[in-house]
Amino acid sequence: MDPQWADFLMSPIINTTISKLISTAADEISLAVGCKKELETLQNKLRMIKDVLLDAEERQVRDRAVKGWLEKLRDVVFEADDVLDEVTYESEKCKVKNQDQKLKKIKTILFRRGIAKKINKIIALMEAINNEARELGLQNRLAGTVVSERRRNAQTHSTIGDLSEVVGREDDISKMVHLLTDSSNELRLCVLSLVGMPGLGKTTLAQAVCNDKRIKNYFGKIMWVCATDSFEVERILTEMLESLSGNSCAVKNKNTVIQKIREAMGENNFLLVLDDMWDEESHGKFEDLRSCLLGVCKMSRNRVIVTTRNEKVALKMRTLPQHMHHLGKLQIANCWSIIRKRVPRDASITLELEKIGRDIAQLCGGVPLVARIHDLQIQKNPMANITKGSAPATLPIMVAIFDISFFEL
Repeated sequence: MDPQWADFLMSPIINTTISKLISTAADEISLAVGCKKELETLQNKLRMIKDVLLDAEERQVRDRAVKGWLEKLRDVVFEADDVLDEVTYESEKCKVKNQDQKLKKIKTILFRRGIAKKINKIIALMEAINNEARELGLQNRLAGTVVSERRRNAQTHSTIGDLSEVVGREDDISKMVHLLTDSSNELRLCVLSLVGMPGLGKTTLAQAVCNDKRIKNYFGKIMWVCATDSFEVERILTEMLESLSGNSCAVKNKNTVIQKIREAMGENNFLLVLDDMWDEESHGKFEDLRSCLLGVCKMSRNRVIVTTRNEKVALKMRTLPQHMHHLGKLQIANCWSIIRKRVPRDASITLELEKIGRDIAQLCGGVPLVARIHDLQIQKNPMANITKGSAPATLPIMVAIFDISFFEL
């Protein structure tokens, strides 16, 4: 695997493995299969490390010491994974009936003594890694004590540069447009949710819908708010006003902002996009926002599009089943089209290279973002990556990581 890809994948893989270990430890504790105290201590150490992992991921690019810390953590985490696999296997063996009870008891005691030593060794290594994290100044970004640079840079918008970039989504666009402009739906406010795993292109699809002529003709006002950060009603209202006016808003009073939105709205119906919603605890806050939205709209047939990777979020946003659209994966031909479009026109693609390119497209697993990431590599070194053995080692891992949300990517 290319070293750059290995660095890129290391932190998400560690994060996923730690999450699995915490869950496994909790299961074994609840089953009370020996070593309860050691498992609880290990679980706490893992949680402490998980809290600083996002900071480490962002700093490893410019700080070799942090990169080294991640490599040590990776080795210890994989060792812990092996140990907990032993614990799980022993738990399953204990469930087997028709065993000699005395012999079973002796084996269990011996196993617990042996595994306790292994867990304590892992705990000691975890403690050393936690101490090193403090020395490196790694901070808890998951608890909100520091604003993540990734979050600040993840703001989305309604503008789409080139509609030809939207590949294989014609049916999805048509369905969304139909749902949004359905004349039989006369509700004052209706929520439609676009649900799908990270990397499928939910934001791109929402952009394409907003830029569709039918949508522009149907809605008097279209607003876009990136909801990736914590769901705060005041922030969303402020960004709605900024979207309407095209100017930054210095007004802090909630009622004043609502009044200004009402004035800017006039006699128009509106479409509001809440892009990348992931906060499952935002139900009560959405009810507050809903009340505000009903207060600013004089007309009927106002719509809200929610893009989210989590169906639970969609349901909490009051999305009816018929107004929920699950975004599927692309066809292999579509992934190849994404990759092929980025190859410079003066680059020659032989039949052999095209076959390899299509093989790479198949390994993208129908996830357009994976295809676009490979695009970027091709742009840096045209066609250099469409060679045998270049992608097969990396893309399946990429797809697996996207499937488990890639660290809230």
